[in-house]
Amino acid sequence: MFKLGCSLIPQLEGSIREKTDLEVQTLIEIMAQNEYCVEIEQSEKGVLGVNENSIILASQTLMSKQIEALSKQVQAISIRQVQVQQIQQPQTKPTALEEALTIFIKLTQTNFQEIKSNQESV
Repeated sequence: MFKLGCSLIPQLEGSIREKTDLEVQTLIEIMAQNEYCVEIEQSEKGVLGVNENSIILASQTLMSKQIEALSKQVQAISIRQVQVQQIQQPQTKPTALEEALTIFIKLTQTNFQEIKSNQESV
């Protein structure tokens, strides 16, 4: 048996010329019925007539968007982790040169403030 659409067609062996008029008429009716069934099956898919390839393409597009969103989330988490690690890193003790420079800057600022206050009082 051979299936087209909804109905089964008896084995199609030999030429149509070898068939009787009744067999040819039956074959034509079955083929017409199958064409009708195909139209019904297509209309049952909905107004859009979505086929399997369209569904796969839509799924792929959706997954691509989800992957992109997840990638952004992972990147944001990575950035936060780096920031937290930078904050948590212990502060290194300043070198002797840095300490000397800090003291010099403080003394210089104090001296300038004293000079300024002396000028204002005069």
